[in-house]
Amino acid sequence: MNNFYFIQVMPFLKSQKNWDESTKILALEIKQTQDKWKNVPIYSIPVNIGFYNKDGKTVEKVWLKKNLEKFEFKLDAAPLMVRFDEGNHLLKEWTYPKTEEELLFQMDNDDVPGRLWAIDQLKAFHSSPKTIQKWREHSMNDSFWAVREAAIQNLSEFHTNGSKDSFFTGHQR
Repeated sequence: MNNFYFIQVMPFLKSQKNWDESTKILALEIKQTQDKWKNVPIYSIPVNIGFYNKDGKTVEKVWLKKNLEKFEFKLDAAPLMVRFDEGNHLLKEWTYPKTEEELLFQMDNDDVPGRLWAIDQLKAFHSSPKTIQKWREHSMNDSFWAVREAAIQNLSEFHTNGSKDSFFTGHQR
């Protein structure tokens, strides 16, 4: 009998952050959640964390070496967005809850993978007028076709009884 083992080749990560206004410290917690059965490692990997503010962004590199890592960053003000894996270098599965405001900011200020991820995450806020408006804006004006299509898909799924054409009345495709 052959013994086959599934070897997981990427980390499963769960990230969460907390901003403390009184100390101006952003705490970031990253947990590796992949199965811990035989031959599945805790990965030792570098991760870039991007901090976006009104003046631009800064990037800090951290190393994940344990099941649970906690990092603290002293910042001048609460960041408008914290980007886990800035530059999209890691093959990963991950969860990272964000507020609607941060996701809306991400749709306007991130790269294509980041915008696509934000569009998907905004499904949790599908009834919010701000989210609906941002999906409409990106369905018509985003510079990349896949982002436009993802925004249209969400609008059609949640707001038009499945008709994508209703968003283009009076607009050229």
